[in-house]
Amino acid sequence: RGQFTDLNKKTKAEQAFYHKRLLLLKSSHKLFQKQAPKLLAPIKQSKLDGYLAQLQEDFSGTWSSKGAGKATQTFFKSIEADFQLLKEEAEQAENIIADTYSEYGNDQFISTLTYPILNIDKHIHDLTDLQTNSSRYGSSVLNILSERAFVSKRFYATIAEESKRLYKDAFEDTRNWCKFALSPILQHAQQQKKMLDDHLVKIRGLAQSGSSTKEQVQKL
Repeated sequence: RGQFTDLNKKTKAEQAFYHKRLLLLKSSHKLFQKQAPKLLAPIKQSKLDGYLAQLQEDFSGTWSSKGAGKATQTFFKSIEADFQLLKEEAEQAENIIADTYSEYGNDQFISTLTYPILNIDKHIHDLTDLQTNSSRYGSSVLNILSERAFVSKRFYATIAEESKRLYKDAFEDTRNWCKFALSPILQHAQQQKKMLDDHLVKIRGLAQSGSSTKEQVQKL
């Protein structure tokens, strides 16, 4: 009977530990979710819409390829600034996540868990490709004197479509990362707590059965 008392106490202590850990993790998750709008702010669609409206106005107000090229450069500099700010905010957010994993990574299993990485460099690379291709394409087609208005509209439409895709992809990746960055460690804490809950029920059931203590312990 003493063995069961000790086992019951040990399991209860572990159960309480994981219950507290789970509550703290859920609290950390909620706090982190409140930071998500700040992280997403640099790549809101409304910011891009403002840049595109200015670009369209600049295109309609110039009849030279040089003027259109300057407007395009200004447009891309604004986007570059947004994505650089996003990268800085993402690095700070990743530090928070890393600290959370480190804080709860004291036992052997959790120390092997890794959190998802938010790869902003991928989106910056896509932006660089778009800027390079736009510059190459613009410098050639905008020099065409005939059908200048049509060419400008096509050029603007292409930039608008690709930049919207870029913002959309970065926004969705960042939002999903915010949502699931703590998932591995949360799932582990939930699984451990459930396992201990089930184990405690089994201990109580065996303690009340008519089997010998040796047989009961072997069943655990």
